Amino acid sequence: MQYLYRARDYGGNLSSGIIDAEDQSAALRRLTEQGNYPFILRSRPPRRTVSLDLSSRRIDSQQRLIFTRQLSTMLHAGLPLLYGVETLCLQIKDAQLTAALTEVVRELKNGGEFWRALSLHPRCFPAVYIGMVRAGEHSGQLDTALSRLSGWLEREQQLRHKIRNAAVYPTILAFFTAAIVIAILLGVMPLFDNLFLAAGSEMPPLTRALIAAGEFIRRQAWLLVWLLLFLVIGIRVLRRTPAGRYRSDRMGLKLPLIGTARIQLETARFAYTLGTLLQAGLPLLTALEITADTVENSVCAQCIHKAREAVSSGSSLAASLADADIFSPLLTVVMAAGEESGELGPLLLTGAADLEKEALAAVDALLAALEPLLIIIAAIIVGTIIIAVLLPVFDLAGLML
Repeated sequence: MQYLYRARDYGGNLSSGIIDAEDQSAALRRLTEQGNYPFILRSRPPRRTVSLDLSSRRIDSQQRLIFTRQLSTMLHAGLPLLYGVETLCLQIKDAQLTAALTEVVRELKNGGEFWRALSLHPRCFPAVYIGMVRAGEHSGQLDTALSRLSGWLEREQQLRHKIRNAAVYPTILAFFTAAIVIAILLGVMPLFDNLFLAAGSEMPPLTRALIAAGEFIRRQAWLLVWLLLFLVIGIRVLRRTPAGRYRSDRMGLKLPLIGTARIQLETARFAYTLGTLLQAGLPLLTALEITADTVENSVCAQCIHKAREAVSSGSSLAASLADADIFSPLLTVVMAAGEESGELGPLLLTGAADLEKEALAAVDALLAALEPLLIIIAAIIVGTIIIAVLLPVFDLAGLML
C-alpha cells in the first residue's frame, strides 16, 4: 500500500513524497529509520479502474523528450538538478507537462527526491520513466540515466510515427470509399425513383434495394450517429476494465496478420525497455515489473508478470517466456544467451534492433495485404452501385423504344 507523507529530518529540512508499506505503522517505522519524522501521513487514494472521462488528453511526447534530453545535458555539464528543472519548466510548451514540472520544482525545493516528485504525476511520467530516474538518482548517475531514457523515448516515438504513417493510405482509401458510397446513395439513387414513377415502370430489385438503403440512411441519420457514438464509448469504457481489455487484446492477437504484427511490436518494445532498465542498474525483478506496465497489450503484460513470478522462484527468464509461447522466438534465444553470459541488458538492446526490424516487416506485410483488400472491397461496392445505376437506364431505354 502507498502512503503520502510530509516530514522533517534532524536538521529541520522539509521533505514529502510517497512510501510503500504494508500499513501505516510500517510506513511510520520506515520513515523514522530514514531519519524523517512525518507530521502528515495518510494513505494514497486508490486509482479507479473505470472512468467516463474521455476528454483527457495525453501530453506532447515530443515536449517530454526535449525536457529529458536537455535536462540530461544540463546535469552532465554540472548544473544543479533544481536549476535545470526550474529552467526547463519555463521553456516547455505543453500546459499539462508544465503544471506537473511546477509541482516537481516545489517538491525539490522542499527536499524531496526527484523520482518521488515525478511519481506524483503518472499521466506525464510513466513507470519506466520513474524507474530509470530512481535508479540513476540512487546510483549518482542521473545524467546517464536521463540520456538512456531520452533514447528510449525517441525510439518509442519513432516507432509510433512509422506505424501511424504507414496506416495513412488505407485510412484515406476507406474514408473516401465510404464517402462516395453515401453520396451516391443519398444523391443519385433517388433520381431513378422519380424517373420510374413518372414512366410507370417497376425498378430492378438491386436498384430498389439501394434506394431503400439510401432512404433509411436519410431518415435515420441521427439514430445511426448516436449508435456509432454509443458503440465507440462502450468499447472505450469496456477497455478500461481489466477483464474487458484482456478479452479484446486476446481477440486482437488471434486475428490473422494483425495479431502477428502486434506480437512483433510488443516483443520489440519489451526487449528494448527491459534492456534499457537493466542497463540503468535496476534489478531484474523490478525491471520486469516496470516493463509489464509499459507493454500496451494486457495479454503480453500478464505473460511478463507470470515470468517474473517464475524468475523469483528460481526459474530461467528465457524458459518462462518460451513456455508462454507468445513472444517472438528470437527474444527467448537472445535472453538465453544473455542469462548464460551475464550480459542480459546489452544483448537485449542489441537484439531489440533485429526485433524492431521484424516488427516493421510484419506491419509492412499487414499493409501489403490490407491495401489490395481495401481496393477489392471498394471495387465490389462501386461496381455493384454502377450496375444498380445502369440497370434502370437500360430498362428506361427499352421502354422508350
